Amino acid sequence: MADYLHSIETNNYNEVEYAVLAAVKENFADMQPFLTAGRMRKLADAISLICSTSTADEPYDLKYVVHLLWGVIVDIASVVPHHQPWHDRLVGSLILLRQRGEIESAGEEGLSWQDLPGFGMAMREQWNDPTFIAKDTTAADGPTFTAFRHWENLNSFTAKLSEQGFRPWMVLPIWQLRTALEEPLEGRLVMQCRLWVAAEWLTRCADLLYQESRSTDALDEATAQALRPGTLCVDIQPLSLRRWEFWKSRIEVILEQSAETGYESAVVERLRQAHERMTEAEPR
Repeated sequence: MADYLHSIETNNYNEVEYAVLAAVKENFADMQPFLTAGRMRKLADAISLICSTSTADEPYDLKYVVHLLWGVIVDIASVVPHHQPWHDRLVGSLILLRQRGEIESAGEEGLSWQDLPGFGMAMREQWNDPTFIAKDTTAADGPTFTAFRHWENLNSFTAKLSEQGFRPWMVLPIWQLRTALEEPLEGRLVMQCRLWVAAEWLTRCADLLYQESRSTDALDEATAQALRPGTLCVDIQPLSLRRWEFWKSRIEVILEQSAETGYESAVVERLRQAHERMTEAEPR
């Protein structure tokens, strides 16, 4: 775990942020499976304690402390590989945190852990897709490769939380599906990252996304604009079964052409799993 966190240990964190990082390192140091549940509870306890204790001389500001907490959590979720058990433990700790009541703090503001207050906004603030910055990349370099892997990790983390019932960010998976499946193909490395991310969302949240696609609720102008389809998805409503069917058919085409495009086997397999989950989510 410490190896993965090394890249963020040099961040310009303050006392509260370093306390969060230290709590994660302490409670996730042991990989023994039978300690998993206990470690997740201990981390939830540590996070709760950090947010209830004033560590500075300035007046205590609970909302500010919670905002700092989420920034570190997002950093950690980005650098820890999505397939590592620590990644799942971090998700589990936040789910356990949601089961607690009001945040006990040195301040007077009443916030509830059930809502993970401010986390959705903190995630939106750091939701910066690196494939747009490096969209012309044809060969992997160090910074680009790292940025793409961190982006996959963060999307997986967010999808895992959505899978567990915390989902204040339905726009996020729609954005990633639009980027990967509703726009013309880009270079191989960029598309591998985009397609893996889209497949991760569909594999973990197919049921949720299918139900959203069946929604008959009217969308306000701002929401409709945020959820708008891509340039290849013509005359299709933002939330509709036609859009769901477009995603599915697009994946089928990409899978058929995977040998020609040279996508890595892990990406192709994740797309196959996503397609299977989409089929399972549909009524029979």
